[in-house]
Amino acid sequence: MARKLARSILGGLAALGMGALPALAQQTVKLGVLTDMAGPASSLYGPGSVTAAKLAIEDMGGSVNGQKIELIFADHQNKTDLGAGIARQWIAEQNVDVFLDVTGSAIGLAVQPLVAAAGKMALYSGVSTDVITEAQCAANTVQWSWNTYALINMHMRALVGQGFDSWYVLWPDYAYGQQVIQMYREGLPKLGAKLLGDRVFPVGTQDFASYLLAAQQTKAKLVVDAQNDNTLPIFVRQGAEFGLPASGQALSGSWVLLNNVHSMGDQGKGMLTGESWYWDMDDQNRSFASRFRAERGVPPNSAQASVYSSALQYLRAVKAAGNKEPAKVRAEMAKGTLNDVFLRNGKLLDNGLMIHDMYLVKVRGKADMKGDWDHYDVVATVPGAQAFRPISESACPMLKKG
Repeated sequence: MARKLARSILGGLAALGMGALPALAQQTVKLGVLTDMAGPASSLYGPGSVTAAKLAIEDMGGSVNGQKIELIFADHQNKTDLGAGIARQWIAEQNVDVFLDVTGSAIGLAVQPLVAAAGKMALYSGVSTDVITEAQCAANTVQWSWNTYALINMHMRALVGQGFDSWYVLWPDYAYGQQVIQMYREGLPKLGAKLLGDRVFPVGTQDFASYLLAAQQTKAKLVVDAQNDNTLPIFVRQGAEFGLPASGQALSGSWVLLNNVHSMGDQGKGMLTGESWYWDMDDQNRSFASRFRAERGVPPNSAQASVYSSALQYLRAVKAAGNKEPAKVRAEMAKGTLNDVFLRNGKLLDNGLMIHDMYLVKVRGKADMKGDWDHYDVVATVPGAQAFRPISESACPMLKKG
């Protein structure tokens, strides 16, 4: 029954690369996954994000409060104007109740005011910039998976603690990259480390030669690629070809998803980085990963597990509220501690930031792997209150009184 439902949810194609079930006669609860379906981030989000949302719908039995659950998706092609255009159409014509994933910080920043003005909800798994919960915070939107602060805070502290006291950072030319480099510039000196240089590069860069040569000349102990898409393995491979690790310059990604690590092979061995979820961490995660793998052929990464969690918790909150009014749904989400496959000790803060346990992981070499996707050793669990920015330090305008 669940598989039959899954096939019907994803049936059909419409304009703008959207997949949707034809309009239902009765009122529905409609979820929309806005993502990169075929571009550089498609293996990290994309079809996997759609599958994750679909599995959440299956777990709710396909309906909530007597209303059918409908899922649509669209490919924004990593174009901000296209993403905003799809959002407008979803609001004006499709009556989407909640936006899920929204891959890409720039697109998230464009979608946020549209969703807020329309009184809709957005639960971001693919938006990392913390502007979403700071300057542009909104009443009915939630940053579900992680943000710039948590990722870079963990990355800096963990690796400086491992003795890496001189850094060179390459960062991508978009909103997330701009946030990241500012954090490195301000944070590393406070931890007693030096930032010996940084370079910005265009999104989708395939040739890191000039950037790696510049980093090599500084003799920094750690060279970081602050981007997370399909080009990260290229950075690692080319760094190895230029001999950086052999000469004592370690390579690292500030934000590494499982798919990237899988593409690196043994070249990623020993890399320490922060993660928010790992499919092989415990029995609950392995069970979910088995279902996902049956659909996609590969286990889910943390971003896709976050999409599942956001969809599931949204639907649970709709059920508890008795309707899909955004303010009531969000209030249900803010009650107590949330736990599921992805969220461990999840707590929704008033600025729209979902804090939860994060993990320091070390990448295994092939000789230490028990299976083809068994890439991590979980070194430590970092409680959400330590990983994420405290609410007392938030600049969200909604928190101001009077």
